[in-house]
Amino acid sequence: MATITRENIGVLNDKIIVKIAKEDYLPSFEKSLKSYSKSASIPGFRKGMVPAGIIKKMHGQSVFTDEVLRTVEKELTKFMETEKLDIFAQPLPLAENDARHLDVNNPIEYTFGFEVGLKPDFKVADLANEKIPFYKVEVTEGLINEQVDRLRKAYGKKKEGEKEVSTEKDDKEANIEGIKEDNPADPANSIVSDMSHDIGIKEDNPADPATKEEEVEPAELNETFFKSAYPGKELTTEEEFRAEIKKEIEGYWEGQSRNQMQHEIYHRLLEHSEMSFPENFLKRWLENSTETPKSAEEVEKEYPNFANQLKWTLINDRIGADQQIDVTPDDIKEFAKKQLFGYMGMQTLGEEQPWVEEYLNKMMKDKKFIDDSYNRIRTEKLFDWADSQVQKEEKPIGVEEFTKMIQEHQHQH
Repeated sequence: MATITRENIGVLNDKIIVKIAKEDYLPSFEKSLKSYSKSASIPGFRKGMVPAGIIKKMHGQSVFTDEVLRTVEKELTKFMETEKLDIFAQPLPLAENDARHLDVNNPIEYTFGFEVGLKPDFKVADLANEKIPFYKVEVTEGLINEQVDRLRKAYGKKKEGEKEVSTEKDDKEANIEGIKEDNPADPANSIVSDMSHDIGIKEDNPADPATKEEEVEPAELNETFFKSAYPGKELTTEEEFRAEIKKEIEGYWEGQSRNQMQHEIYHRLLEHSEMSFPENFLKRWLENSTETPKSAEEVEKEYPNFANQLKWTLINDRIGADQQIDVTPDDIKEFAKKQLFGYMGMQTLGEEQPWVEEYLNKMMKDKKFIDDSYNRIRTEKLFDWADSQVQKEEKPIGVEEFTKMIQEHQHQH
């Protein structure tokens, strides 16, 4: 009968020794040998009639080795399940393990050792005690004027000789980028993809003659222009037009402020959730986790970021379990639909179109899309919960100061 012992060899680091007697593996070895004999095709013998001695001589050692190792693995797995060991990765075989000493002609007791890294027991940082600033970016008349000018150019007329040609662009280019409410789910992503400008639209290319100011006659501030720039809004006056622009800019910066706050929550959770790791085990695992072993220098360089990722995963999983955060197929389908409409620059198509349903059904069969969407949606739900827990301190801030702060944050992390 197999005997298993467990010994602590470091912080969250245990050694497990598995000893198996010949009675543990011989029955399965003989059964496998018989099965092999029935299916073997050897010249001079009818199928299924090959003598056991010949099969053992030809294939016995490989079958014997497989059965011994399979028995060891089975006993190790059973032990870890019984002991409820929550481990990182897989058990690492000890260096002294050597399957070459297994001998089909001399079945005896065999001993194999493994090292395991245990996941830590920890408490998630209490977000109710965290005071986090929520920056209220001031939308000035200057910002509104800049966007008015951009839109007038975008919907203005380009002069070619004496002929005037409309340069009207689609809404996605003319309006502010970033107002699509696409909140990045991965906290490790940049808060803002490009914050070099006051608002998220792309600057005109000065090398393009079509965008030279002297060759574009800006659109007049009238009802026709307002409705072109904001179809479906029924804007009739310049005051209403400017109010709509202000609303969009405020929405954009509120989204950036929310992203910044969620990044701060991410760092608070990492920094204030104390936990230990089986560092030696994890470094050995990193060293041998790829086809080509890594050097000690490579492992030392990679480990800090690797440990942070592990820590975040444990925190994420713990919060998800405690708060019963779940992602349903309907959530993923709705996410795919929102993504599709976002690509097309619209909120909805009004009525469901057959091709939309076909697209969604196709995406729901894409495993990579499902996995990526699941992780994004789950993280978004986690941060929605976290937002409701922290103490928000609203702070007014100017665009330049906010942008500089975000850039410095990105540089640091």
